[in-house]
Amino acid sequence: MPYLLRRSLAYLIDCTIAFLGVVLVLQAGILKPLRSHWGITDEWFHSGVHTELYTLLTISLPVWLYFSLLEASARKAAFGKQLMGLEVVGKDEKAGLPFKTSFFRTVLKLLPWEMVHLGLNLPSPAYFEDEPGLRILPVFGLLLIALYLWSLLRNHRRQTVYDQLLGAYVIQKEKKE
Repeated sequence: MPYLLRRSLAYLIDCTIAFLGVVLVLQAGILKPLRSHWGITDEWFHSGVHTELYTLLTISLPVWLYFSLLEASARKAAFGKQLMGLEVVGKDEKAGLPFKTSFFRTVLKLLPWEMVHLGLNLPSPAYFEDEPGLRILPVFGLLLIALYLWSLLRNHRRQTVYDQLLGAYVIQKEKKE
């Protein structure tokens, strides 16, 4: 299987796992007691800043931790990459990434999605407006995804822009004999 397809499938698998995890937490009502304890009501979400903060803490941060913790672990990969036989390594292409580097890599990798969140939530949540119109940040998020793909295809070491910045590589996992 070509590298780009393998890496894309790994990302799709990991995003699906993260999405299902968030949906399960939300559907299970795990956050409801916390919301009531903190006094968060439905009206609270009419503020774009409140909605963005809630999104950041309940969706973004758990997803960032999913990728960061697994890619900084001994396995050097989140589940999708593991299934596709890939791992994330540092400059020497042997050792894994330290957690801090893995976390920054994840934030940069998922920055397009954060731009969509910000664009939909600020200055006020789009779903509360009668005619929300075009929000520009999601457009920049799509352009950033295009830049990531372009950089991956143009770099002879198969690094995206964020991998180049942090000295990280996504490589085929060596098979143990």
